[in-house]
Amino acid sequence: MTRSTTAGIGAVIGHEISHGFATRARSSTPPASREWWTKDDADKFKTATRSLVAQYNGLLPVPGRQRQARPVRQGRAHARREHGDLAGLNIAYKAYKLSLGGKTPPVLDGFTGDQRFFLGWARSGAGWFRDEEAANR
Repeated sequence: MTRSTTAGIGAVIGHEISHGFATRARSSTPPASREWWTKDDADKFKTATRSLVAQYNGLLPVPGRQRQARPVRQGRAHARREHGDLAGLNIAYKAYKLSLGGKTPPVLDGFTGDQRFFLGWARSGAGWFRDEEAANR
């Protein structure tokens, strides 16, 4: 398995695991079905979410084409998915670094190990949507 494949698979697995700690799951996890985050943790999560929504609202998925839906709604609508992607990618990247055992991977085809890792993640999501659907989302 190449490092690029590891990035894609690892990030997707981490993404799904992270949903267990996100907004809805953290207050509905059996058996108690109660909020189990501290107020400080919840406040930090809300702050990070606002930042993520603002960043997402500023992106254009298809260069030169405006979003079809209202941007503010779009950022909020996708915050859970984006949190999952960021968490999953962070988990996969940490695992990748641990797998190196402190060694520096070789430069292959002009790319460092880190560059290959992140290119692998980018490739794993490439082609998920046609331009029309990407602009709508």
